Amino acid sequence: NITIYNCTTNANEVGSFNLPVNATDTNGKSNTSVSIPLEVVNATQLNFTLIKKPGSTSRNWVSIPLNTDITNASVLMQVIGPNCTVVNRWNRTEQKADGWLGDMGLNFDIVAGEGYEVWVTANTTFSIFGTIASIGSVDLIKKPGSTGRNWVGLPYATTMPNASVLMHVIGPNCTVVNRWNRTEQKADGWLGDMGLNFDIVAGEGYEVWVSANTTWTPT
Repeated sequence: NITIYNCTTNANEVGSFNLPVNATDTNGKSNTSVSIPLEVVNATQLNFTLIKKPGSTSRNWVSIPLNTDITNASVLMQVIGPNCTVVNRWNRTEQKADGWLGDMGLNFDIVAGEGYEVWVTANTTFSIFGTIASIGSVDLIKKPGSTGRNWVGLPYATTMPNASVLMHVIGPNCTVVNRWNRTEQKADGWLGDMGLNFDIVAGEGYEVWVSANTTWTPT
């Protein structure tokens, strides 16, 4: 109860292990009854590049499709680094943005299956590590008298190749699929028969519009 010891180790094999501890005191008495549990998993790395276009906005849409230690907007901002000034989510029920500015706003939870908007003051790269997250069903909301916007994230190894397929899988209530072109700092939209049928990329966030409440399971 006095000293804390740190141990660093490596593993090449996935599985559950126990590291045996041999504690010996100054009188030569040993205790070998305790082991440290060690769970080894395959970690996936996902790299992000966030853009600040000179003379324009600095918006970037991202998602977190891995199980990580990024639990909320505050932690995500810390992981991105000091260039990050804002982390937003779209409150689909209220059809408005919830923002975290580092010391004020709503420090909302980060959820696999949601998309987020982050603002940076300069071009920024960062990486996350974790196991691939499982994404369950997602409720897409159309608030009466308002827009039907929803920000979504897709599984790390999604089967959706492009915006057209994503719209088709969501179903007939989906009217628009948008991505944020971070280089040009403008939205690219697919309306089912016109616009840009852009590719789906792991770690990007997307905006989908629906004409009625829709439940959908990302794959």
